[in-house]
Amino acid sequence: MNRKRIVSVVCVVLAFVFVAGCGNASRQPGASAPAAGAPAGVKTLKIMSPNNSNPEIRFANRNDYAVWEILEDKFTQAGIKPEFELIEADQYQVVIQTRIASSTDLPDVANITALDNVTAVNLGNDGILLDIHDILNNYGGGAAKDFITARYDHMFKLNTTPSGDMYWYSQVQRTTFNGEKRANALSMLIRIDWLEALGIGEPTSADEFYLALKAFRDEDVNGNGTADEILYLDPGDFRNGVAQWYGLGPQLASINIVDNTVTSPWYQPGVIDYFIYVKKLADENILDASLIGAPWEQVTQKVAANQMAAFFEYAIGTWHEPNITGHPDAVSTPGYLPIAFNEAASGRVTPALTEDAPFMAINKWAFTKKL
Repeated sequence: MNRKRIVSVVCVVLAFVFVAGCGNASRQPGASAPAAGAPAGVKTLKIMSPNNSNPEIRFANRNDYAVWEILEDKFTQAGIKPEFELIEADQYQVVIQTRIASSTDLPDVANITALDNVTAVNLGNDGILLDIHDILNNYGGGAAKDFITARYDHMFKLNTTPSGDMYWYSQVQRTTFNGEKRANALSMLIRIDWLEALGIGEPTSADEFYLALKAFRDEDVNGNGTADEILYLDPGDFRNGVAQWYGLGPQLASINIVDNTVTSPWYQPGVIDYFIYVKKLADENILDASLIGAPWEQVTQKVAANQMAAFFEYAIGTWHEPNITGHPDAVSTPGYLPIAFNEAASGRVTPALTEDAPFMAINKWAFTKKL
């Protein structure tokens, strides 16, 4: 494809990645079929992406959204016919690694989030991935670069290598309120309708949280005759909500935005109490060990199956509730309540809360040498 056309669709593809989301390898119903032959003067742009795992926002249903009509118009103006290859999430990592490694059957644009940064940079250095800076600086009159620089300059800063190359662009987020930097908080969410059904108040400590989850199972609150009401907690990742009740940072090197210090959860005083608590959850089979290290799609399947008692998500996230298969005798609408404790979960530490960074560059999208 002529590179002059690329800049015309960079912003369109940036918008597309929000619609396509995360996913994996066989072509999905509703996705565009391969072009049998584009009209004269129109170029086909092949885009490969994981399929969105959210049942309520499927790429196959894109025509239901007004924004898609706008995106299609932008593609038409640019002389581009997009061809989408959507792959299920649990297969995508193998597919992208195989296709990139063999350097065959490459799409024009690919989600390469499954590739680590070192691998992606090496692919760029080998010429398999194109330098985004080169495209933006030399083609299209600077419109796309000006758009990104004006509001999302942090994408350049976060994605550019020390040598000055940028081999991928990202979904970008800039969160402000009244002109000041703000962030989205994450917390453990618990089924509020299940609490109400059993007459249990909102948990105010880790122990009360444990007792509530145990009651969910013992009372078969979802009414399916099986003790399958579970907690999603991955102890392989400190960014899970429960670790923060014990004052632990979410990453191996974590920034405390209150006092601007950097620490590791392994050196924090609540780490032993945290693992004792996790072991208790596992011993009671409240923690679903089958989900440890599992792709997010498996977690959302448990939510939809009306089995997820609690999990870690955005505190204001309400997009899971419509997917829940409710119990026919339920007295209230299924819903999740964000919980965070003001007092130390172990009596010796100050609980923490996880927040997104105000300015984020999420996931990796790349143009390949096929262009």
